[in-house]
Amino acid sequence: MAVNALYSSLHRFSTGLSTKYPRRGSSHRDILFRVTEGTTNDLANIWRIALGEIELEVSKAHFATWFKQALLAQRDGETVILVVANIFTREWLENKYHAIILNAIRHVDPAISHVRYEVRSQGILPSRRSPYTGTAVLQKRERAEEEAPPSSSLPVSTTAPTGTDEEQSARWDEASNLNTRYTFETFVVGAHNEFAHACALASARRPGAAYNPLFIYGGVGLGKTHLLQAMGNTLLDRGTLRVRYVTSEKFMHELITAIQTRTQHTFRERYRSVDVLIVDDVQFLVGKEKTQDELFHTFNELYGSEKQLIFSSDRPPKAIATLEERLRSRFEGGMVADISTPDLETRIAILKAKCALRSLRVPEDVLSFIAAQVSSNIRELEGCLNRVLAYFELRGGVLTLERTKEILVNVLAKPKRTIIHTERLLQAVSTYYHVQVDDLTGKSRRKEVVLPRQVAMFLLRAENGFSFPAIGSIFGGRDHTTAMHACEKVGGNLERNEMLRQDVVSIRQKLYVSMER
Repeated sequence: MAVNALYSSLHRFSTGLSTKYPRRGSSHRDILFRVTEGTTNDLANIWRIALGEIELEVSKAHFATWFKQALLAQRDGETVILVVANIFTREWLENKYHAIILNAIRHVDPAISHVRYEVRSQGILPSRRSPYTGTAVLQKRERAEEEAPPSSSLPVSTTAPTGTDEEQSARWDEASNLNTRYTFETFVVGAHNEFAHACALASARRPGAAYNPLFIYGGVGLGKTHLLQAMGNTLLDRGTLRVRYVTSEKFMHELITAIQTRTQHTFRERYRSVDVLIVDDVQFLVGKEKTQDELFHTFNELYGSEKQLIFSSDRPPKAIATLEERLRSRFEGGMVADISTPDLETRIAILKAKCALRSLRVPEDVLSFIAAQVSSNIRELEGCLNRVLAYFELRGGVLTLERTKEILVNVLAKPKRTIIHTERLLQAVSTYYHVQVDDLTGKSRRKEVVLPRQVAMFLLRAENGFSFPAIGSIFGGRDHTTAMHACEKVGGNLERNEMLRQDVVSIRQKLYVSMER
């Protein structure tokens, strides 16, 4: 393309920018001309300029998540090839941002009329710690799909990863207590966790500066631990940072041991000398006053030294009852991000990722069926997939939707709503919200008791089918209209109030898991 033509297209683009965003000092047009002068055929510069326009069109979190690692790698006439790190980024860019990308590129070079998206390792920098980078494994999968004959009932490939990769993926880093298989490359991003993922990426790039502390919360089995450990592994890859991951339970037990052996100094040195401290499941610190006190002072020491602090919980800080106020205020002093339940498309993407890590090719209708059956827990979703894959890896044959339904019929049809003993349900609610059972069933009208009582009434109705008068009698002889109001209020708010929905899901999971043991 002639230089004058490029200048003309850049002028049209920059004029639009200067109209929307008034210039300060040098104009957008001047900046763009300086960048591209003498490099009209340079794909890197075309993409750099296009990114400037894209950044104005999408949110900061979306830009950091989907565009930062993409690059233009090749041009074939009117078509350019945009290279991305993994198949999920490719699908998101192709399905959601194609028009924005094409328009931005055409503003730089109108001769370009098509953009093709490819997953390649060239130009992409995966974590050196992960043996299963999204690029390498997913390239295998794409080649298998291209070579396979078209069929609605595709056989499952039983090619397993090498023993070396399996050993490496399962290895724990002893110093940091991190599992090296948890990486950003294997974390599937969707609408339910996009904000938390963007915050995690920002914190991993600028530890101690971007979001400090970072507090991530969400229900059971939604990927909090994966995201926390991915941050830890990314920071550890720098080679200059001391990273320590610990669950709140392990933190407490190490403190108890230190007190018993009179080695508190060693314990404090272990946690206060790190550059990044990650504490998982802090909700279990409730009621552990000595442990909370130790974490509080550790927090102050690290925060004062501009070290990165990362926490997770199954609920936001303000919903953790009886947590010390000074600790709660520190948790809320940084960025608080939530992970909700994934939508159907994201659940399918998660299943695809699990198959890719095992070099397996599974029909789309099978994955869609499994994803539609399990909506609230990624671990349960993966369990159903593993059950199906294990069956066919052992017995062989062709994996079809009909056979999948037969394999999972007992799992999916398993009755979950058996009668739960009232005392056990009340105990589960009181434990979750950290209130006394007597307060739940008594006359107390304290604010921290009202919601737990309404949730308990709702669960007795939903799980056991108790009548409103029966529920009222359990709760201190209250009128049936009180029970009716509580059930209607909780039921009506479940879809609108994500926090309440996660509370109910978590309590139900705890109830049924304890029944199965």
